[in-house]
Amino acid sequence: MVKSETLLKTVSVYLVYFLYSYLLSAFGLGGNTWVCLGADILFLLFIVGVYYKGLKKDVEEIKKEYSVKKMIKAILLVVLGSMAINVLLSLIAMLFFPTSTADQNTLSIQSMATVSIVYTIFKTMIFGGIAEEILFRESLSDCIPNNILFILISSVIYTAMNFVFTNTGFSIDQLLAYFLPALFFSYVYIKNNRNIFVIIISKFVYNLIPLTILLVGLLNSAAK
Repeated sequence: MVKSETLLKTVSVYLVYFLYSYLLSAFGLGGNTWVCLGADILFLLFIVGVYYKGLKKDVEEIKKEYSVKKMIKAILLVVLGSMAINVLLSLIAMLFFPTSTADQNTLSIQSMATVSIVYTIFKTMIFGGIAEEILFRESLSDCIPNNILFILISSVIYTAMNFVFTNTGFSIDQLLAYFLPALFFSYVYIKNNRNIFVIIISKFVYNLIPLTILLVGLLNSAAK
């Protein structure tokens, strides 16, 4: 039985997320990079503060249970698994949706980079890796003790929220592009004793790859 205060905390975090995202859109501030950056930083500080005790516990567990070798192995498995999913999504897109591009991770990074490099780095490496992981996994983990239900529900919520807060039109290929990686990361989270830092560090490394390629490309273009 989930404690009422635990459920209230999770609901409150989601309400704050919906509220600040809605206000940015309602007041036409979604296109202002610095306003979005400030709002994202405030939400990041808020959610880290709310789950500070759990995060501290996860850090202590990492120090105690994970050697450097074990952590590197875990990160490599996540990165390789993510790449394999992108290959699978590309094959599905090529076979069934030839006019679509399924790699939403790379596309979103490229889209943000055309607006602001600073915001792209923050959104990709910090907000996406910390705030979103706490929101879509750590907060739900407290309310859903059953592993299978957690994997399914967290993946459905992550997918639904991406459709709500992006301009992506609904389609099966886009659904899979969000849902399959969400399933994978939730599974990895469960297999690592629900330690959010394994996911945070792994996503940091994984997102660093397309971001580095993009930045190198931009620097080369600027130098010409």
